[in-house]
Amino acid sequence: MKNILTKLSIVFALVLLVACSGSSEEPSAVVDQFITLGNKGEMEEAYKLVCKKDQEKVSLDIFKAQAEQLKNPLIQEFVSKAEHKIVDTQIDGDTAVVTVDQQLPDLAKIMQASIQVAMKNPNLKNQDEALKAVLDEFKGDVPMVNKTIKYNVFKEDGAWKVEFPKVF
Repeated sequence: MKNILTKLSIVFALVLLVACSGSSEEPSAVVDQFITLGNKGEMEEAYKLVCKKDQEKVSLDIFKAQAEQLKNPLIQEFVSKAEHKIVDTQIDGDTAVVTVDQQLPDLAKIMQASIQVAMKNPNLKNQDEALKAVLDEFKGDVPMVNKTIKYNVFKEDGAWKVEFPKVF
């Protein structure tokens, strides 16, 4: 059961990291694309939008592994509820800050429900059973939380690249 909780914690963290081809578009368009690709589980494409500094910290293989986790239909129930809206862009030369209002699954409530489900159902055999039990706990209505997240964006080799936001 502890193993299932650990996997659930990792999966929910990946959902956020989801919340990205180099692009010379506006910084806000690149951030929008990064978030959208991440939510779809298209991590290889999303990775192309990540700045070199963060690519050195997180390999493409890790992004691909995240995409595999996000393909799980039960995890998609959580991810599909995420929404975002770009509310501000401040550009200063080759740097920019893009402010995004995001509605994300409330991980605190989901983790609390996960613990309760695990305690009520110690015989859950795998991650899918655990995720289904958590969804059942919410009766399909995933709790959400609104967050304002600032994305730093840098111009590298003529294209805007996203830095992982500090919430991760």
